[in-house]
Amino acid sequence: MANTALEEVVNNKLCRWAKIGGAPEYFALPGREPTRPTVQHKLNRFGGGMGPYVDTRLKLQNVEYINATAIDNLGPETPPFVATMCPMQSTMSHFWSMMWEVGSTTIINLTNADDSVGSRPEDKRERYWPPFDYPAIRQAASKWPVTPRLVGTETCQQIPALYRYSIELLGPATSGGEDRPRRLVQLYWYTEWVDFPESSSIGTQLFYRNAWHVLLLAVFIANELRDKAARAPSESWGVVHCSAGVGRTGTFISLVHMLRKLHTISSEAALDSATASVIKAMRTRRQFMVKADTEYATLYAALLLRLKHTSDEEYNLMWTPS
Repeated sequence: MANTALEEVVNNKLCRWAKIGGAPEYFALPGREPTRPTVQHKLNRFGGGMGPYVDTRLKLQNVEYINATAIDNLGPETPPFVATMCPMQSTMSHFWSMMWEVGSTTIINLTNADDSVGSRPEDKRERYWPPFDYPAIRQAASKWPVTPRLVGTETCQQIPALYRYSIELLGPATSGGEDRPRRLVQLYWYTEWVDFPESSSIGTQLFYRNAWHVLLLAVFIANELRDKAARAPSESWGVVHCSAGVGRTGTFISLVHMLRKLHTISSEAALDSATASVIKAMRTRRQFMVKADTEYATLYAALLLRLKHTSDEEYNLMWTPS
């Protein structure tokens, strides 16, 4: 059922933010700065910085260290996620080993196509799935403990900037000499979300276009994870990353959570409280989650669009082989 009163107050909030060129409420949220020691490591992006909290980093049996954090503290209505950084050349094999060990079969890549490419401190993204961009990676990949193989590529009809890659993982060799186990993973790469746009972009056509696309993807992924969880609990995990795995990543996870709660919210105060609560909960696990006021505003814009577009049929994404 449409909630026109809530729709109106959220619309008014976004119009006010557009008029003043920013979302000042964002800066009042707690936990905007790190609250505990973080891991400084050469395997982090950005010169070794932007590491996870020491006490909440994801610990794996088969990888000594990976810049990743479990976000599984948002309640039973929200699927669990792993928030991680975009892999570098030195961590691509670690990423696929993590995917295998966690059991996830869903990756959400939120890096922008125009983000700088490489493993230098200023770079934000790399292609870590086949076909690889670097000859050295192509040669090494066949010897990784977990080996990815591209099966197919599709483009989303409703979101031209969204690609779905079907990837077969060849698991670790068994001690008994049997054939290596296999698993199919879906990687969704949304290439249009700009990192750190100007606050003055709030309310523009491009701002709402991005919010609509993020909403479509979030609804689709939430449904996918729900369906996968019915088959195997480990498949309920979604692995999400942008460049550092905090800003766009945190916003996406927040949106999935808020979409599950939206039908219970009837006032602006309740919406603001629920939004602040999910961001606070994520920040107890990983620093900087939802890193800019434009991302905070994107979350509200996506929720407004969900209030406006109530038909579930609008969120059935269609795919074309490419």
